[in-house]
Amino acid sequence: MGIVITLANQKGGVAKTTTGLALARILSEKGYKILTVNLDPQRNFDQALGCAISRRDLQTPSLFHVLTGKMQIKEIIKHGEFCDIAPASNQMYGWSMPEGLTKAEYEQNKDNPEKLLNLVHERFSDEYQAKINYKYTHIIEEQIKTIINDYDFVIVDTNPSLSLLTMNGLNAASMGYVLVPAYAEETSREALLELYDTLFALNSNQIKPIRIIGVLMTKYVSNTRAAKRYEKYLTKMADKMGTVLFKTKIRRSISVTEYIEAKTDLLNYDPKGNASLDYRAFGEEFLARLSELEGKHFG
Repeated sequence: MGIVITLANQKGGVAKTTTGLALARILSEKGYKILTVNLDPQRNFDQALGCAISRRDLQTPSLFHVLTGKMQIKEIIKHGEFCDIAPASNQMYGWSMPEGLTKAEYEQNKDNPEKLLNLVHERFSDEYQAKINYKYTHIIEEQIKTIINDYDFVIVDTNPSLSLLTMNGLNAASMGYVLVPAYAEETSREALLELYDTLFALNSNQIKPIRIIGVLMTKYVSNTRAAKRYEKYLTKMADKMGTVLFKTKIRRSISVTEYIEAKTDLLNYDPKGNASLDYRAFGEEFLARLSELEGKHFG
């Protein structure tokens, strides 16, 4: 069975997409079959892979159709250069849980006050709300279960906020791990605390706890007081979260801001750049860490 790796941090700009793309290419080059699942409506992940669905396109199959129950995930998967892709759509910005009572239901029952009142009591009961919340935060997890045996790794990119989409990505990580990119700024530190609180809350209701494979330091600038200070903080925070801070650090690079426009991934765009070399080193460390946690060799 494949392993899910969900990239998560409630702060934007921490290189979740860059890290996911780099990891997908590295694992693919080692012979693993990869599926990427893009839960970020910004669609940068898909743009880098050359398969982004345009803003006005409402017809091309995407994860929006999966989330709304119109399609199965296997029906929307596209084949890329080094991985398969379940693409996002900007329609996902407007996706949410259903209303407690729809207009159609009201119109259907408005002439029967007793039935309407019973329906209202049912829909707003704690039991019903808990059932609906579980259903809509586990859609992606349930869909991935249907194709997990077709892949070695499923890499899930999430959007930079604590949204319904992010909750789906985190719950899917019950079949693997969460990977947390973070960088040396105060806003990133606060986002990491929020992620810790979120995972703590989710794990209180999980049969199988969501584990973090590690925290990866990105946009690293060596020999600065801030970098050294936050490295110490991230080490302590990783320990608190029951994980590690990866030894590899991804150095800041201008190429990281350019590769998406070129419709490719960083490792292909600038293979000899510092950030690409760092990601290569991280790939080896990632596999070593995974081998340790899973009790079998990956490499």
